[in-house]
Amino acid sequence: MTRISHKSTEEYGKVLYEKCVEVDTVKKKFIPYIALAIAIMLQYYVAYTQQVNVRAESENVTVKELADRSNE
Repeated sequence: MTRISHKSTEEYGKVLYEKCVEVDTVKKKFIPYIALAIAIMLQYYVAYTQQVNVRAESENVTVKELADRSNE
């Protein structure tokens, strides 16, 4: 069984702490941008879905029939 000195444990703890701080900093910097990108994608999806529903309603067909027609 190897014995770990207090000093090496302390150094390891410092390195681990610094790595955690780096990761935390990255999270704080990039998570808002990721959330913004997801929100924008959802907004486009909702707008597209509404557009398709309005088009199907104006042509008096279901969305499935409209999709089948566009695939032909």
